Amino acid sequence: MLKIIDIQKHGSADKEYVLLQASEKGSTAGFLIVDATYREGSLSNVYRHNYFFEEYPFEEGEYIALWTGKRSDGKEYVKGKMKDGTPLHNFYWGSGAPIWNDAEDDAAHLLRYSIIDRYKKDS
Repeated sequence: MLKIIDIQKHGSADKEYVLLQASEKGSTAGFLIVDATYREGSLSNVYRHNYFFEEYPFEEGEYIALWTGKRSDGKEYVKGKMKDGTPLHNFYWGSGAPIWNDAEDDAAHLLRYSIIDRYKKDS
């Protein structure tokens, strides 16, 4: 339903973003992106950062950009357009530091999840 196209402008929180594209109609609910690292040439199971998308609908062919930084107006979601007019859904992580700063040693994983059970201890 969604696929990662690229990670752009590594190393600058205000400029870097992960670009995704929708292969069918759907919603961003239930998706998250995680930053996995490599250790000694092999992908590790350590996820240093994660971003859970809020629910916004999208159509087939539309793009989604997850920007590492934050907007000056504080908005976490803004709808826009690509240069060719294709809708673009912009999400803002709000990080003050780059996530994709190690271009050779970082990997973006797009995961789809559902919560099977939840437990919260009463205070």
